[in-house]
Formats: sequence, structure tokens, C-alpha cells
Amino acid sequence: MRQARIPTSQQPVKQIYTPAGRQLHYELPRPGGGRKPMVVTHQTTDRVPGHGRHWEAGPAKQPVRTDPLGRTRVSNDKAKVNHAR
Repeated sequence: MRQARIPTSQQPVKQIYTPAGRQLHYELPRPGGGRKPMVVTHQTTDRVPGHGRHWEAGPAKQPVRTDPLGRTRVSNDKAKVNHAR
């Protein structure tokens, strides 16, 4: 969350639980007004060979798109942290 500049004291506005992990949704204030949707995803499974369990955090892709499990997709400029092995 820190790498994606999401305050750790921020409370999620929504949580999603799926067989592939958990996803937390945040809405951060934008400079000049409005809200910026941010997403933190705990990936317990990954379809890419060689990718293990990890956390991803970053802005939600715009327009908002979801994966087959209903989780919001995170933009490519996300922060990613692998689980300790």
C-alpha cells in the first residue's frame, strides 16, 4: 500500500473474497476534487507460470474492468510484492 501511495490508515470502501484471494477497494481524494479508485489484491493463485502468491496495489484500470472472478483489474503501473518463500 505504501508503494502505491495508499495511506495505511485508509479504510476500504469495499472488499471482495474469491477462491483466488481477497481484493480491497479504496477511494482516495484527487487534487482539485473527485475520487481516485485504488485497488489492493492478494493473489493466492496466478495463471502465469512461475508467478507465486503476491500482493498487488495500484489504480483501478479505467474504464473499470473485471476478471472472470469479478475482481477489478489493476493498472500496469502497480506495486507488486511477492510472499516470502
